[in-house]
Amino acid sequence: MLKPSGNFFRNSLINGIGKYIPVTEYASAMKNSSSWKQPLTLDTRKLIKKKHRLWTRYLAHNNNELQKRYNKIRNQVRKETRARAAKKQQDIAKTVKDNPKAFWKYVNSKTKTNKAIGDLHILDSSQNNNAL
Repeated sequence: MLKPSGNFFRNSLINGIGKYIPVTEYASAMKNSSSWKQPLTLDTRKLIKKKHRLWTRYLAHNNNELQKRYNKIRNQVRKETRARAAKKQQDIAKTVKDNPKAFWKYVNSKTKTNKAIGDLHILDSSQNNNAL
């Protein structure tokens, strides 16, 4: 009787995986997702990467010079992203007469509130606060 070789089992397994297990591109989907509705400029993305690199270097070496460089880049990124948000608000404000839906969509996105009920606290006989 013939013994099946290791390659036969491996090939059968690979073929079965390719045939029956769906392939998703989870990593690339996460890479492309962003909290910004419009893509950031290439310069802003480079600054953000530089900021992250400086932060990890600062954590590794705890050097004041690295912290100063990180703070400078952090402030620059903050300035650019806030300017972008302000420009978006100005664009929405300019077109409010022509496009009120965009205005109200923006307003509603900024006015969401949390309506959860907080923890209940009960005072016991010795006036200690116990959360339920």
